[in-house]
Amino acid sequence: YMLKTRNYWQYRHNDSRVPRKHHLALDGKVFPADSDFWKYCYVPNGYGCRCSVFALSKRDLEREGLEVSSAPSEKVIVRDKATGENYRVP
Repeated sequence: YMLKTRNYWQYRHNDSRVPRKHHLALDGKVFPADSDFWKYCYVPNGYGCRCSVFALSKRDLEREGLEVSSAPSEKVIVRDKATGENYRVP
């Protein structure tokens, strides 16, 4: 039911002593809840990440004047410490 009524999610950076630049860059961005972006960037997305995600409806977007963003196209290589495998993720 939640995805039918609030099918947009907003990324919000929370205070940190050492904020990551890519977390700050995502602050306030809105993506569709079913976007592949969330497969890799749903919080917490890194050691000590204190960011959060807020579910929004179409009406919330209109009321707040928010726009839906396109998922970032650039990718970085992340090494899985448990398996040693490298992955390219947004």
